[in-house]
Amino acid sequence: MSELFDAGFRAILARVLARARRLRVAGESTELARLRRRGIGGTFAGHRAYTPGEDLRLLDWNAFARSRELHVKVLEAEHRRALTLLLDASPSMAAGVPPRFDGARRLAALIGGVALARLDALTLVVGEERANFAGAASLESMLTWLAARRPAPGAADTPLRAWLTPQRARSRAQSDALRHAGRAVWISDFAETEELRRGLALLAPLRRRVLGLVAAGSDERGLGLEGYVEIVDAGRDDRERLRVDPALQLAYAEELRAHGRRVAAAFLAAGVARLRQDVDGEGPRGVAEWTDGGWLDWLL
Repeated sequence: MSELFDAGFRAILARVLARARRLRVAGESTELARLRRRGIGGTFAGHRAYTPGEDLRLLDWNAFARSRELHVKVLEAEHRRALTLLLDASPSMAAGVPPRFDGARRLAALIGGVALARLDALTLVVGEERANFAGAASLESMLTWLAARRPAPGAADTPLRAWLTPQRARSRAQSDALRHAGRAVWISDFAETEELRRGLALLAPLRRRVLGLVAAGSDERGLGLEGYVEIVDAGRDDRERLRVDPALQLAYAEELRAHGRRVAAAFLAAGVARLRQDVDGEGPRGVAEWTDGGWLDWLL
């Protein structure tokens, strides 16, 4: 068991999953829910890559004969409910005490866990790395994969580019990814406004099926409240504490407010939903603190 996903956090995860089950869409029958989770029945909507452990009945052998690669039939239910989770791993995510990236991975684990319990498929993209998961049985695999990820050089929109531009030609890959995408959640601190605008431009075809989730840390609630600020060099994994004075605290607070306005304006102009979720704090905290941003209601 990793320190990131320790017993305390797993208890929170279990309670979030229980809450998600209670918030099942009104009127959805048990049988319909089962069919949607397994992807059995429904109108054909396309193909996606096969994930080991999935129901073999969903394999399209005609597609295999043509490409010599395993593909799964995507049905309308899965098309609507599949989720892509895009996690910013750029150096700014290493800031904070504890590092914001740790909290963002915990948040991703909660969202991914709900997706695996309720949705047909989950694509996780962290920085330039990506993985596919399907079904509640793959929860541990997802947690193991997330625990092994680290901040890396890159930009906030790097996971979007990694998702939309795999090995194939850019135009075809982007078209396929967007056509088969259900919904997407982009988790980032959105520290750089230009990177945010570039990412929103990539996601423009999805628009109202995208949620931007601001991973907020304690440093955004006040600089140097204890008389110092910690500077992080993510490349060398080095940290240094510097003393700050009241003038610097006020200037930082004003810059944070101005940056928040720029981020809000960018999302509004793009027509994409935006929520804010605190991801730091000592200990696992509670269900209310991990879901108070409203992402669970959006997801369900």
